[in-house]
Amino acid sequence: MEFDYVVIGAGSAGCAVASRLSEDPDVSVALLETGGPDDSALIRAPMGFAVSAALGRHVVTYGTVPQLQLNGRRGYQPRGHVLGGSSAINAMVYRRGHRTDFDGWAALADLGWDYASVLPYFKKAENSECFGANEYHGIGGPLTVSFLRNPFPSTQAFLQACEQQGLTRTPNAPHGRMGRPCTPPPGAPTSRMQISPTPPGPFNARLFPCLSVHCSGSLQTLAEYG
Repeated sequence: MEFDYVVIGAGSAGCAVASRLSEDPDVSVALLETGGPDDSALIRAPMGFAVSAALGRHVVTYGTVPQLQLNGRRGYQPRGHVLGGSSAINAMVYRRGHRTDFDGWAALADLGWDYASVLPYFKKAENSECFGANEYHGIGGPLTVSFLRNPFPSTQAFLQACEQQGLTRTPNAPHGRMGRPCTPPPGAPTSRMQISPTPPGPFNARLFPCLSVHCSGSLQTLAEYG
C-alpha cells in the first residue's frame, strides 16, 4: 500500500496534521501510532484520566527533575500514548498557553510563533459556546468548548473561598492565565477536547489511521479507516 503522506505519531499535532492533509480528496494519508485506539471508557469519561494514569494505561510515565520549590520532589508528568496523544488524557479541560510563552519562543527564533500570529489558528479551531466569536475566541471550528453544565457544589465553594481571600475569578482567560475552564458539552460534535482524526467523510475519505505495534520488524495494523 502506498500513500502520498505518512505522519509518524498520532498525538495532538500528528492527528491535526493528518486530518488537515486528508481534507484534500486527491491525496492519501497514513497515520501511524503505537499507542492503540482511543475507545476506552477511561478516555471518554472526564475523570478517567486519573485512573488510567495511575494504572499506566494509555500513558508514558515521565517525571520532572527535582523541583526546588517542592523540596526536591519530582513531579509526575504522564504523557498520552494513544490515538490523540496527551489530548486524550487531559480531563476535558481546554487551556491555551500564555501569551508570554509564544512571544518568548518568537524572540528566540523568528518562526511565526508569537502570540499574535498563532491566535487566528486558536480561533479557527474553536467553536466557543462560552463567549461566542470575539477578539480571542472563534465559532464554527472542530473543537466545541462550553462551561460545565453541572458544576460540583464543592467547586463553587472553593471558588468562592478563593474570592474571599482576594483572588479574582477570571471566567475568560484568553492569554493562558488561570481561570474558569471551559469543557465540551455532552453530545457535542467533538465530545471532548481531544485531537483525533475524523472518520472518513467527503473531504477525508483517504485517511488511514494505522494503530500499530512493532512485531518482528513489521507494522501490524490494528485498525484503519478508508
